[in-house]
Amino acid sequence: MTDSYAELDIPRDANAATVNAAFRKKSKRAHPDAGGTAEEFDKLSKCRAVLLDPKRREDYDRTGKMEDPEPDNAQAKAMQLAVQGVMAVMAALEKQGLKPEEHDVVAMAITDLKMQISQAKKKCAEGRKEAEKASKMAKRFSSKTANQPSFIRKSIEARADEVLRAVRNDEKDIEAAETAVSLLKNETFEKESFAHHDGPRWETIMFSPIGA
Repeated sequence: MTDSYAELDIPRDANAATVNAAFRKKSKRAHPDAGGTAEEFDKLSKCRAVLLDPKRREDYDRTGKMEDPEPDNAQAKAMQLAVQGVMAVMAALEKQGLKPEEHDVVAMAITDLKMQISQAKKKCAEGRKEAEKASKMAKRFSSKTANQPSFIRKSIEARADEVLRAVRNDEKDIEAAETAVSLLKNETFEKESFAHHDGPRWETIMFSPIGA
């Protein structure tokens, strides 16, 4: 298993400037043009990329594994959430006996998305607190048998990792939802005017685009 900090010869609390400086120094010798090999240079490049990405570095510090970044499809997901939000509003209006064309469905979709984002952020904060508490408790367990890890500690740490993975997935959804709000703010909807009546009134919906 590669130790990214050892490869770059830096401390575990090194900041971005230190990481970059160490990479430049090491890469001068590791680069194929300087007598190094492609494998050596690629390894240093990967170590640098992991340590400069806050989320990947957090994962690496916890697991020791250098995972490759996921494809950037945030914009596509944001557009999907924006359309999903508007469609959900129109469907809810019709279900309540109201005409979508008489309401600002874009503004309503933005309101619903913001409510979802607020709730999701609260859920993520609670999840991180739960994982942090579990990790601290796990460290209190140890096995009486020499060189044998505590199965209780491993189980609790696994649970904390599971919670953190769920939190990170929700945080990605939150980012997409916030982008969706920005996209919707650039849209307008030409609604029809209508006379006041005592019929059904609009009720806020929650179409759950985050963490669904």
